[in-house]
Amino acid sequence: MNGKNKKIPYAIFLVALCLVIAGCAGGGGEIAVEHDHDDHADHAHDHEDGAAQKEAEETTNSNTEPIPETKESKKSENPMLPPMGDPSKMNPEDMKKMGESRGMSMQDMMKMGESMGMSKENMMKMGESMGSSHSGSSQETPPKLQNLMIKNLGPWDPTTSTFGDLKFNSNYQTAGGNTIFDDFGMIHDRGSPTQYDNPTFEFKAPADTVVIAPISGVVTMINFQPTTSYKQDDWELIIASSQRAAWGVNLDHISSIDCDRSGANPVDCDLPLTINGEIIKEGTTIEAGQVLGYVGNWQDTTNSGINGRTELTVFEYIRDDSKRGENLGVRNHCPTMYLDESVELLYKSKIQDLMNSFETWSGDSSNYPQEQMVSPGCRYTAIEETPEGKTKPVTG
Repeated sequence: MNGKNKKIPYAIFLVALCLVIAGCAGGGGEIAVEHDHDDHADHAHDHEDGAAQKEAEETTNSNTEPIPETKESKKSENPMLPPMGDPSKMNPEDMKKMGESRGMSMQDMMKMGESMGMSKENMMKMGESMGSSHSGSSQETPPKLQNLMIKNLGPWDPTTSTFGDLKFNSNYQTAGGNTIFDDFGMIHDRGSPTQYDNPTFEFKAPADTVVIAPISGVVTMINFQPTTSYKQDDWELIIASSQRAAWGVNLDHISSIDCDRSGANPVDCDLPLTINGEIIKEGTTIEAGQVLGYVGNWQDTTNSGINGRTELTVFEYIRDDSKRGENLGVRNHCPTMYLDESVELLYKSKIQDLMNSFETWSGDSSNYPQEQMVSPGCRYTAIEETPEGKTKPVTG
């Protein structure tokens, strides 16, 4: 969906602090105030951050209130407080600490900066010149996967034709050359107008296959997906380090652990996802390894017992720091290139064994172009998605 969320960059407060405490600028002329906003691209990973929008609007509205009269606003030189020093040589963190040492809240700093004739736009530019960068993704640490979502992923058992909870079945495989693991970059809908490069790790499995959280973080989006043009009736959620993070992990097609997933044709179930009996919602804290539910639904037209699926995506919003957080699209990343060091070799080996086992079992070594892969299970390092939903592999 498309949405515009207004927010006041953190740099504004820091510059206002500089103005108030050090008097590094006098009253300026009137400058038109232009609020920054986020343009969310129209794709599967986008969601509106209502909490952030509400907080920004409350902060903006509070600027119209009378400026509190404090000792700091009357007198900038207090012998009981540490000296300010040269503001031009101070970084934002130093200014923040200085303001806190003088008993000033961020709201007070903002109000005082505006009372001195400085617009938000002007203060923002000053903040940028001081090296503040709070809207871009370049300073954010990408997630480190602790697992690849499937709880029991391997090992291969040739006597039962299973790879952990995953199941190999000739009826399923021969119906159009289906694979139970669609690698990152595999062409979907080949030859049709909707053809695209698969930007996920997609697993097809029996409906009672358990999925777990691949990272620790906070749920920033959760949405129930009713069946429309294809079988769904399951959940999608995003886990990220924070509500405004540029990086996140998208987990698509999950059914509640409270649903009955037994039988050849599991009954549709819209029960909410839960952890230890608590309903998962936006803002819920998740720990890596916690059970999220079962795989979502997949229509079993071949009586193979492969009637569920789920998808794992590591993504980041494409942003331009000069546009202060505007989302220009999404860049999806190869999952096995973002594994935590403690499990990297283990899960790269699991994906390698999964592909090898399937090719050996099927007798078709062309299922996965492993010699061309940049990492196990990945044909590319990244795949970009435009707001229109088009995919473009990143080959460099």
